[in-house]
Amino acid sequence: MAELDAARWLALAGLGAAWHGLQILIVGGWPHSLRKNRAVAAGSDPSLAFQRFWIEQYRLIGFVLAIGGLALAAWGLAR
Repeated sequence: MAELDAARWLALAGLGAAWHGLQILIVGGWPHSLRKNRAVAAGSDPSLAFQRFWIEQYRLIGFVLAIGGLALAAWGLAR
């Protein structure tokens, strides 16, 4: 098997991160903080507010992984 240089490893790692991030976005949905219409406040229910907070964090992690992974893959393939 041929040796892979560092740029190709970066591209492979970027594609893996993008794949994982896109899977999170498919399951969790688009982050509410990036939507035009904001979500309704949780009100006085602390458990609902806690759940919404962590789901939003999960969605943002997926978004960052997808965008960062695609950028890393593009940078690795361009080298």
